Amino acid sequence: EIKYGHLALRDAFFAPHRIIQEGGIEPILRGLVYQPCQNLDVLIIDDVRNFLFGQPESGGFDLASLNIQRGRDHGITSYNEALKALGLPPASSFSDISSHTETQKKLAKAYDGNVEDIDMWVGGIAEDPVKGALVGILFFTILKDQFERLRDGDRFWYENYFYGKYLTSIKRITLAKIIRRNTKINKEIQKNAFLVDVKSK
Repeated sequence: EIKYGHLALRDAFFAPHRIIQEGGIEPILRGLVYQPCQNLDVLIIDDVRNFLFGQPESGGFDLASLNIQRGRDHGITSYNEALKALGLPPASSFSDISSHTETQKKLAKAYDGNVEDIDMWVGGIAEDPVKGALVGILFFTILKDQFERLRDGDRFWYENYFYGKYLTSIKRITLAKIIRRNTKINKEIQKNAFLVDVKSK
C-alpha cells in the first residue's frame, strides 16, 4: 500500500489528477495485477449505486437504475427476446437464469412472476457464468460476437500483415512484459497479468 492509502472507486471518478499526484500509474498497475477480481453477481456496490458522477459529499446516480431505464428508453428488447435473437434457448422459469434461489426469488418479485418481462441487462447480470468466463451465456455470446466482428472487420488486424517468425514474436508479447518494459515494475508481478495466484495471497 502506498502512503496515499487505498483509492475508493467513488473517489476516482473524473479525478485523473490523482494518478499524477499520488504516485503515478505504477501503484495502480500493481494493484490491478495483484488483486483478484470479484465474481460478477447481482449486487451493486455503493460507489456506482449512490455516488456515480456525483460531486463529493453530494451523492450521485444509480448505475443499475440508469441501465434499466436507458434500455427501456432505447427500446432494447427483453432478456428472452435477446436470447432468441442470438439463437439461444429462452428462459421458461427463473431457475433457467440463475441457480441461486435467492436471486430467483428476487427476480420473481421484481417482475411479478413473469419471466418474459425481465429487462435484458438485469437478466444478463443475473445469469450463472459460462464455464471459464465471468459472464453468463447472453453476455458471453454478445461479447464473443462483437470481438470477432471487430477482428474480422479490421483490415489492419496484425495477423493479416505478419507471418512466420514475426507473428510468433508478436504472440510472445504479454501484458506483463509490456508493463515491465515501460515502468519500474519488474518481478513483483506475475507472468500472466490477468491471473492472480490466490494461494500465494
